[in-house]
This record gives sequence, C-alpha cells and structure tokens, in this order.
Amino acid sequence: MGELGGGTPVSATLSKAAGSGAAEKLSRIAADVRPSDLDGLVLDYGGGTVEVRSDLALELDELAELFLPFMSVERLAAGSGAVPERDFAVVSVEAADVETLVTELHASSEPHSLYDGLPGWIARLSDEEVAIFRREHPQWIVLLRPSETSVTVLRSEAGHDRTLGEHLAKEPLKMAARSHGLVSLHAAACSFGGAGVLLAGPKRSGKTTLLMHLLGGGAAYVGNDAVRLDLRPDGRVGLKPWPHMIRLDDKTILGNDLLRAARLIERASAGDSNLTRGPDGKLELYYPTLAQGTGQERPEERATLEAILLPEFDEAWQGAVETEPIEDEDELRRTFEAELREDHSIRWLPAFDFESTGAKDAEGLERLLADPPPAFRVRYGPDSSGVAESIRALLRRAES
Repeated sequence: MGELGGGTPVSATLSKAAGSGAAEKLSRIAADVRPSDLDGLVLDYGGGTVEVRSDLALELDELAELFLPFMSVERLAAGSGAVPERDFAVVSVEAADVETLVTELHASSEPHSLYDGLPGWIARLSDEEVAIFRREHPQWIVLLRPSETSVTVLRSEAGHDRTLGEHLAKEPLKMAARSHGLVSLHAAACSFGGAGVLLAGPKRSGKTTLLMHLLGGGAAYVGNDAVRLDLRPDGRVGLKPWPHMIRLDDKTILGNDLLRAARLIERASAGDSNLTRGPDGKLELYYPTLAQGTGQERPEERATLEAILLPEFDEAWQGAVETEPIEDEDELRRTFEAELREDHSIRWLPAFDFESTGAKDAEGLERLLADPPPAFRVRYGPDSSGVAESIRALLRRAES
C-alpha cells in the first residue's frame, strides 16, 4: 500500500528523545513478541488487508463482532504464518512494567491527540521509532516505526482498551480503501430499496437524528458519521458502509419510535456493556447493538447515490418537514469540502502520507460535484411524523 510510510518521519519533528533506559526496555520487550504464536484475525475491506494478533481472546472477539457486519473477517490460529500481501499488522500483548515505562516515557514526551479526541503522548525512541502512549487508565504503549507497516501494542495488566484495537485496525484500512478508489467522507447514509441517500452537513446539524428517523420509516442503514463513496466507471456513485461508533443523545432516542422500542436508555442504566455513556453524556454503541432494533443484520452494501440531503434540525420547529432543492453548486462544494476536512482531522497514527490520500479524496469529490445527484435542504423538528415519506417522495420525483 503506497500510502504507508510515505510521509515525513514524525521522529524528526519531536524535540526530545526518550531516555535510553526506557527505549532499550521497550525494544527488548518488543523483540520477544512472536506474533505467529498468537491467535488472530484477518480484516479485508475494499481490497485492503490488516492482520491482527493478540494474546487476549476478548480483544479478538470484540474486533470480530465490530468489523464482521462491514467486511470479510477470517480467524487465524496460533502457529499460522504471516498473511501474505497484508497492508498492515497489529500485535497486541500484555507486558510487565507498562505503568513504570509510561512514567519514564512521560518525562521526555510531548502531548499528542489520539482518536476520538482522547489526550495522549508521543515520545521519540530513536530516529526510526516512536512510542504513543496513554497515561490514564487503561494504560498502553504503541510502538511504531512510521517507515514500516506494523505496530506493537503493550498493554498493562488491566490495559485492555476496546477502542484502541478498533482504531489501530481502522486507520490502515481507511488508507487502503482510499488507495483502491474509495472516497472517505464524514457523513451519514441510508437507502430505500437500493436508492441511496447521503446526509451531509456540519456537526450538530441533525444528520444522525434524521438518519434514525429514516431508519424508523423503513430505510436501510448504510453508515453514520463515516461513509465511503465508490466512484464507479459508469459515472454512478455507490455508498459503502464503514464501521464507526454511533452516538445518540437521549432526546433523539426518546423522540424516535424505533430507538425507544429498543430500550437503549434502560439497558444502559442496567449496565449493558454494549451501551456506554461518553464524556458528553451521549449514549455510545456499535452497529450490532443498533441492528438488534432494526432487524438489519448487515448494513446495506449495494446502495447507489440518488439524492443528497443537508439536514437542518430545529428544536423549536413545530410544522411538518420541509424540503427545498439546492441549486447553488458552491453550497454543495463548501459542505463537502468541510466534510473532507472533518474526516482528515484525525491523524493520531503517524504512519501514513495524509497529503497524497487527501488529494485522492479531493479528486474524488471533484468527480462527484461534476455531475451531482439532486440535493435538498431538509428542515425538521422533534416531530418526526412524515419525515421518511417526504424523503421517499423526493426520490420518486428524482427518478422521474
């Protein structure tokens, strides 16, 4: 995968190097890890392949559950060799003295924003290797050589972090998808009988709330906050699902018949491990949990883009949903350029050439905007009655 290892070495941008003691200890620990002795997974999405090995069965089970609805997932038994032509490898093991090593590394580290806005730290171990680590519980250290295509994760005894394994696998898969022509976009999407609807707009514009109303009205789920555009040779645009956490506030849940019937709030209060509260109080869940309410085992994978919606949610809105055609191509361009910036804003794993992949996404966006499908502004409020039927009517008019 050409994008891996193509960027400026991050070690050159760090002002201080870690103490030789910590660096040597980490090198010795990493050298003793034998990935082939561990069970694992092979994740394949859009032609990109990531091999994950772990000494923790729970970690592999969680990753398999998360990724299986979206891509090919194959189990690997301990003793099997490395996966040929893989794009990236992740090895996760429990290690002694992680807490002590984190303390030693911190003295020569710099702040480093992780995925989902988590605070982290980064330290230069050598000219070729960096350590990214988390001081707060659960503690872990990621050893990374930006010029190579693998990372080693060292976990403390209580250092299992479900989201770490998820994001370590997703970053290379995201880059692989781009290298195979899929455009990465911060947006939501659903489909009605294969007719795809893309929901775009800034944060808090109502994309997720509108998506949930459409699912309640019979639409099939494609993605929330993360979608891949497949720009086909025939000029059509396919919508591809992408694994991503779904975050819902209580108002959205209580105002939606489908979500309310799934008793998500009650289950979270009862300690359901698949439903957690984020720092902002929103309920966080993954697709398999949502699928229990929708009855849709897998996201829709064959939707073709037929309409673009720009939601505008207004808490004070009392009337029926309103739709208005968008004729201004500059407005669409500004919206999608902002969505690309949002998707590219997370660069926590310094092993990729973000400039070239960003250019590919921008090129794909130009192709989309050269002949866009019908676009509409959708104004709506807490009363969701009629929303899904209004969008169905838009699609019928677009077809005719």
